[in-house]
Amino acid sequence: MKGKIKMTKFVEISIWKHGYDEQVIINIDDIARLSEGPNTLTLKTPFADGSFDRSISSETADKLRKILNIETIDAM
Repeated sequence: MKGKIKMTKFVEISIWKHGYDEQVIINIDDIARLSEGPNTLTLKTPFADGSFDRSISSETADKLRKILNIETIDAM
């Protein structure tokens, strides 16, 4: 019996780089880091310009937290 095939999940989000707003579709498995505060999304695969980071809105960060099922744990 063969195992189940895992379907890759993609999301469409708005990102900013050098003042330009761009709609992109990303693979959620390609997300390396989501930095809250500066609202920076870091991917494992670089963008066309060779960079890995893009700015995102607070709303987009919140949506990604829900999609990725991220919980906040207090360090104290």
